Amino acid sequence: MFREYEGTILFVSHYSAFINSVADRLLILDNQSIKEFEGTLQKYKSGCQKTQTAVMTETEKTILQMRITEIVAKLSRPNSDKEALEEEYQSLITQIKRQL
Repeated sequence: MFREYEGTILFVSHYSAFINSVADRLLILDNQSIKEFEGTLQKYKSGCQKTQTAVMTETEKTILQMRITEIVAKLSRPNSDKEALEEEYQSLITQIKRQL
């Protein structure tokens, strides 16, 4: 019934199945602002998940790079456990390569 109507319908709902079956354009109220999205709720949520995953991956990569910098600094010190530091360095490099 709603899909056949060619005009605009404004509704508020928390029922995802209903929103996905009816809406092809969303106005999202979030953090005291309104975001407009062309597409279904499912596509909107999928895009949000991808964005969150990308941010998390970048954060993890930055943390790994900082840890590598710390290890390199420790390797330059006399009396450091070079073998253990080298092993950890190689492990971190492997983790970064997996993220690429």
